[in-house]
Amino acid sequence: MKFLAPVVIALLSITTIDTNAAVIWDESIDGNSASFPSLVLQAGTNEILGTSRWAGDELDPFQFTERDWFNLELRDGLSIQSITTQIINPILIADTTLEILYATAMWTLQDYSYDFKWSEDTRIGEASPYFSYDNLPLSGFNNFILNQAAGLSVPGPFDLSWEYKVTIQVVESASVPEPSSLGLLSIALFAFWFSSRRLKTKGIL
Repeated sequence: MKFLAPVVIALLSITTIDTNAAVIWDESIDGNSASFPSLVLQAGTNEILGTSRWAGDELDPFQFTERDWFNLELRDGLSIQSITTQIINPILIADTTLEILYATAMWTLQDYSYDFKWSEDTRIGEASPYFSYDNLPLSGFNNFILNQAAGLSVPGPFDLSWEYKVTIQVVESASVPEPSSLGLLSIALFAFWFSSRRLKTKGIL
């Protein structure tokens, strides 16, 4: 049996996937995302934490005071299973209210041919998205652009800021099914039993 332990450990390590949540960008540590940073997605939960600010009187959704966009790198064998966004602690300095301003944060995910794969709109000040579109799970691409824009129903002047969290769940691609750990262990045990039986038959054991 002493020969079996290393085999079992090796087989189990092949199928072990780190599914712990990982913060891949934290604006308070890594700085503003206006530089279009490249983030490598890992198997498991990937979190992006940041803040946005929109000040002035423009209705153009791309005239952010602080723009948020990222290059996401996805290695072969992985796929994006889900994306969720959360708006936290909105602060509005204006002569109006969030309800009247009707400000909306709009996140989009697209490949480098500008084909939209996913989008989600959340009214700033509300708990959950009111619109979402997705073409997930998503694989077969290695690079994506994750971008945040915003929309208003009335012009300013205003100064609006908020915190956000984007959670991206990444899994092993289902196109190439992996044998289970139990299946591999069964194969190892059978091979060990068969080898021991042959050795006993030959009088070695």
